[in-house]
Parts: sequence; structure tokens; C-alpha cells
Amino acid sequence: MNNMRNQMQASMPGMSAAACERAQLVSDIKAQTANMLRSFCRERTAMVKALKSELATDRMNRSCNLLAIRQHPNAMCDGFRRDHRGMRRTLRKSLNESTQSVVNYVAALRVEVAKERANFSRMFDQMSKTQHAALVKDRRLRSRAVDNLIKGFHVTRAAVAQQLADTLAKSTQGIRAQVLDLRCSVAPMLRSRAAVGHPAQTASQRPASLKSESVAEPFSWPTSNPESKPSNPQADMHQAKSVSVDAGWHNAGKQGKSKKK
Repeated sequence: MNNMRNQMQASMPGMSAAACERAQLVSDIKAQTANMLRSFCRERTAMVKALKSELATDRMNRSCNLLAIRQHPNAMCDGFRRDHRGMRRTLRKSLNESTQSVVNYVAALRVEVAKERANFSRMFDQMSKTQHAALVKDRRLRSRAVDNLIKGFHVTRAAVAQQLADTLAKSTQGIRAQVLDLRCSVAPMLRSRAAVGHPAQTASQRPASLKSESVAEPFSWPTSNPESKPSNPQADMHQAKSVSVDAGWHNAGKQGKSKKK
């Protein structure tokens, strides 16, 4: 117990010294904090004063400007008008320049289009003349070919008609000669048969057919000049009609050709 008391007595000076140091440290911290607060308040007060003075100065400047604006509106309007006139002159100048450039471009385009149109007109006229000449030449050639074809057709048709007429006349002459030969060969046989069958009949009582056969003389064309024999009237009429129709077609073709020319 005594040892503990001795120890306590021995440690009391150290504890008191530590307590004094702590109290001194706390007082120093409080003094530093108070100094910092006082300096912050001084700085804050100075900042507030500076801000208030700047705000008052700005307000005064704005008030002066507002008063100047209120006192001098005509001067500002004149400046605005001057600026507006300058801008208008600048815009009008640029507009005139752009309009002139557009007019020049349009005039150049019109000149170029006129040249192209003239060239196209010349080319079109030349092409039209060339095509017209070719068409006229082709029409003439076709007309000549058609005329030659019609002439050849008429010539061949007349030749064929003459050939057919000659062939028909020859065949008709041959048929008539054969018929006459048959009559000449059959007539004596009929007479002999009639004489044997009816000897008492006279010439006046014979049938009319036998009288006509006995009385009728054989008809024959002259053989010396075969070209002078009369032709078939139906064939002659048909040939005359064909010749008249050919002449009408030929005249119609000439009239149509003259109209085309």
C-alpha cells in the first residue's frame, strides 16, 4: 500500500505537467481559432464592402447610360438610320451586281440557243431537201417501172389475145371441116337406106330433114387465103372490148401520172 502511495506521489508531478501542457495547447488552439475567425470576418467584411462598392458603381454607370440613352434618343436613331442606309446601299449594290450577272448569263444563253437553232434549221432544211430529192427520184423510177410494166402487160396481152384468137379460129375451122366431112360421108348411106326401105316414095314425100341434108351444099372456107376468112363474131367482139378497156386503162394511167407530176 505504501508502495502504491509512493508511486502515486512520484507520478503526480508528471501528471500535473502533462495537464498543464494540455491546457496550454488547448488555449493556443482556441487563440488560433479566434484569430482565424477574426481574420475571416475582416476579409469577409472587406469583400462585402468591395462587392457593394462595385455594385453601386455598376448601378451608377447603368443609370448614367440609361440617362444618356433617354437624353439622346435622336442621336441613336440617327446612327441606326445611318447604319440601315449603309446596309441598304450594300445590299442594293450586291443585288444589282447579281441581277446584271444573271442578265448577262441569260443573254449568252439566248445567243447560244439562237446559234444552235439556226444550225439545226440549216441541217433540217438540208436533210429535208435531200430526202425530197431522194423521194422524187424514187417516185420517178417507180413511175417509169410501172409504166414499163403496164406497157409490157398491154403488149403481152395483145399478143396472147391474138394468139388465142388464131388458135380458136384454127380449132373452129378444123371442127367445121370434120363436121362437113362427116356429113359428106353419112349422106350417101342415108340415101341408099331410104331408097332400099321406101322405093315408092317420091322426092316430095321425103322428110324435111333429108331434103335439107340433100339440098344443103357443103360449106367450107376457102383454103387459098386462110387469113381472109371471117373471124368468129363473138371472139371479135371480145377482142374489141379488151382493146377498148386496155386503151381506157392506159389513158387513166397517163392522167394519173400527169396529176402526180
